[in-house]
Amino acid sequence: APARLLSKDYCELLIRADFGPMLGSGPARTAEERRVVRRMDAVLAGRDPEAVLGADPGPCREHLRRDRQAGIIIAYGAAPRSSIGPATQVAKRVSDAVIAGQPRFAGATALAQWTEQGADRVKMIVFFYEQ
Repeated sequence: APARLLSKDYCELLIRADFGPMLGSGPARTAEERRVVRRMDAVLAGRDPEAVLGADPGPCREHLRRDRQAGIIIAYGAAPRSSIGPATQVAKRVSDAVIAGQPRFAGATALAQWTEQGADRVKMIVFFYEQ
C-alpha cells in the first residue's frame, strides 16, 4: 500500500464538553462522551460552522467536504492555569471518545494538551490525510 501523507493544512475545531461528567465515570460520563461524538458529527457534516476556527477555514472545509480521514489530533482542554491536570484529562477523554465513536477519526493518534483560552471546550487541531 502506498504511504499516506498528512496534509499541511489542518483543521482547528472547537468541541463543547461538560468537564464535570468527563472527569467522572459511569453513565454520566458515557452520556457526555456520546454528546461529544454527536457534536463532532455535526462539525464534520457542516452543521456547526462556528466550530471551525482559524483565519482561513477554507482548506479545513475542503478536508471536511472530501470526507478525509484524521491522522493526528492535538487536543487542548480549556481551563484556568490552576486546572491544567483536569483540562488535559478532559482533552484526552474527548479525543478518545471521538477516535472510538467517529469513523473518520478511527486509528488517529492524539496528544492531549492544555490552553487557558476558553472554558468547557476542547480545541482540536486535526491533521487529515491528503487522500
